Amino acid sequence: MKVNDKICGFEVVNIQSVKSLEAELIEMCHEKTGARLAWLNNNEENKLFSVSFKTVPEDDTGVFHILEHSVLGGSENYPVKEPFLYMLKSSMNTFLNAMTFPDKTMFPISSRNNTDFMNLTRVYLDAVFKPEIYTNPCIFYQEGHHTEYRKTDDTPVYKGVVFNEMKGVVSSVHERIESKIMGMLFPESCYRFEYGGLPEAIPELTYKQFVDTHRRFYHPSNSYIYLDGNIDIDAVLELIDSYLCEYEKSSQIPEIPFQNSIDSTEETEYYEISSDETKESRAYLTVGKVLASWEEREKIFAYDILCEALAGSNDAPLKRAILDTGLCRDMELVFSKDIAQPFGILKINNIDRKDGGKILDAVKSAVKDLTENGIDGDILSASINRCEFRFKESEEPKGLTRCIDAMSSWLYGGNPLKYIDAENVFEFLREKIDTGYFENLLSDWLLDENHRALLYMLPSHTYGEEQRKKEQERLENELASMNAEEKSELIELNNVLDKWQEIPDTPENIAKLPILPLSEVSENPIEFKTTEEVCNGIKILHHPAKNKGIISVNLYFDISDFNRQELETVSFIERIIAELPTKQSTGAELQQKITGILGSFCTDITAIGKAESPEICKTFFIVKMSFLERNLLDAFKLAGEIITETVYNNPELIKELLMQDDEEMKQNIIAEGHRFAIRRAKSRMSAESAVNEFICGFEAYKILHALMQQSDEKIPELIRNIEILSERIFCKSRLTASITS
Repeated sequence: MKVNDKICGFEVVNIQSVKSLEAELIEMCHEKTGARLAWLNNNEENKLFSVSFKTVPEDDTGVFHILEHSVLGGSENYPVKEPFLYMLKSSMNTFLNAMTFPDKTMFPISSRNNTDFMNLTRVYLDAVFKPEIYTNPCIFYQEGHHTEYRKTDDTPVYKGVVFNEMKGVVSSVHERIESKIMGMLFPESCYRFEYGGLPEAIPELTYKQFVDTHRRFYHPSNSYIYLDGNIDIDAVLELIDSYLCEYEKSSQIPEIPFQNSIDSTEETEYYEISSDETKESRAYLTVGKVLASWEEREKIFAYDILCEALAGSNDAPLKRAILDTGLCRDMELVFSKDIAQPFGILKINNIDRKDGGKILDAVKSAVKDLTENGIDGDILSASINRCEFRFKESEEPKGLTRCIDAMSSWLYGGNPLKYIDAENVFEFLREKIDTGYFENLLSDWLLDENHRALLYMLPSHTYGEEQRKKEQERLENELASMNAEEKSELIELNNVLDKWQEIPDTPENIAKLPILPLSEVSENPIEFKTTEEVCNGIKILHHPAKNKGIISVNLYFDISDFNRQELETVSFIERIIAELPTKQSTGAELQQKITGILGSFCTDITAIGKAESPEICKTFFIVKMSFLERNLLDAFKLAGEIITETVYNNPELIKELLMQDDEEMKQNIIAEGHRFAIRRAKSRMSAESAVNEFICGFEAYKILHALMQQSDEKIPELIRNIEILSERIFCKSRLTASITS
């Protein structure tokens, strides 16, 4: 294949070698419609197809979020209500989903099986280009919104999948903060709108606007098709062309307006807390700033590294300086990319509003100290190592990560390879240590007030009720404005929707969906070789893998003999063990070692049950880490230091860590209550689920929160129990080591 070749309606326009991936990127253009296509030909078995569209919000109705749901609700050739769920059950997919971003919507699938890959690609092409939304309005009313009203004396209620989902999202204070900050930073750009949809705006979207938006934006001329892996390119292009060729080229390609610099701005918003909660230390102070444009690759990676170096742990220099003021419980430094103008957020959690000025002064003082005296080069070097490791060790399907990386430049007219082939960036950034480069970026972020937004999010006992009252008044006014005929039409709409939802898909329509035949599936499962041996009294499981110099290790300590009270203590060990100093290292020194030596490190408590014996499970305390092969000896030495030499006798630091966990779990429960409810319901069904509820479910939150209510008297006792149990847990007789390399 070479430039100017014409294949199945596409013309090859560019070919680039990608030495780091032993691949080549082939860019094509569909001759009739102008659709863009990029294929990373890398010989990987796990193949990926994705079709994406530039979707530029024009309001807060969440129309693109609703469209993402709706096009997967049946199509011309596959007229079933939920083809997505059928395909989950009848394929060997390694990924099957769709995602809405602030300026794009992506529909990716992946599979290792060629036939399955083609089946999934065909279903997704049919979904996005031939959805049933034009002939079946019920899809819109189900996925978007409708007013539930079945008889004249009913109280009307808004319903809809996306409407309800976004009600959950905006109940999270953190989600509301980010949405509001984006609105403040981008007052003239599409990023000022809540792309997922605001509950108060979603009901404004009409069915006509919905289908018109699909017609405008889901057009081949506005599409970006990405392929990854060892695929039959002729067959795939022929299939894609069979859908695109039905369109003519469109000149109405949406543009993302560039936000010009704005003066510093400040606003105050409110979020709901329950009537029995105190307002003390419940405010949030957030500072947002536009920091780069999508072209500035090195700067974007550098800001990520600054977040890791300065606020990646409680002992990171900037975070420690802010926590030591005693004016907040937690602090976050976040860099938000994957949009045309990436921005940074400094978020100070759980403060009193009156202390806002003092905190901002403390931030300025700490940043001035870091910029004038220099950021520790060892900390920066360790953070670069960590970020480089994460870049190289993406999870499967790796093609999906590469697809998202490609869109980070491709969507804005750049080279799709810009963020895929970026390994040389890390060497560039290492050379910038001790040159003032990182210090200048930090100064631009937190000392320069140009294009800055400052937001106070304050607790309110009445905010939630006020919002619910507004919604109910709106519904009542909507109903009051209707005449008898319009009310009858609304009742009929609900009846039609109910009937459509209740009628099952016909066997004939289900049969139209492609199913992977057993003849295409090997009778033998994929073999993962494992060798077992005993070394120094420890059982070692070794799994050979092509990990390109990366080693992954899980250390399983069997704690199945622990009773409930002991497991409660173990759950606290899991929360704090890698955050405390050791006999060899201060907290800051330990974090620097972890960041510099290990690509990833975490601990977990996992229960593993058997389907045939639900009343029994094995429970393990697991230490998980991955690292470059050259760091093997240092990695095991560091793991040993953490699990055997941690100094637990530090009540104030433990209190600080557990206060942060207490607040984080609370916000997770508010935002994702359904997950906690599911886990709690399952806890009555098996020993495995009971342990999971006790370790990380709502029961775990109750235990943690009760402890924090009496922290000064309870933590010393907790420390004594931890010191006793840690010696029981971390011993050779309990250990099985699993090594993949």
